[in-house]
Amino acid sequence: MKYNKTTFYFTTLLISLLIIAGVYYYFAAKINSESVPNKYGTCKTPEEAYKQTQLALNLLSVNINSGIKNAQHINEYEKTKNKVFKIK
Repeated sequence: MKYNKTTFYFTTLLISLLIIAGVYYYFAAKINSESVPNKYGTCKTPEEAYKQTQLALNLLSVNINSGIKNAQHINEYEKTKNKVFKIK
């Protein structure tokens, strides 16, 4: 059976791409398995988890309250704009 140059080059390219993909996935899996776990979800005691939860909820509360204050400023702006332009 005789192959032409185009078939030979295409087959060589395909094999080399498969080898490169295999090496990439091998090292990617190796790096992921050796990675150090992050600090999230690693509380050792329930008290520590409770304290971390309180800190997270406090941060959320501060940001929500800031957003509510900004929304109140927007409402005041809307009222003033409506008075100036006599809308409603």
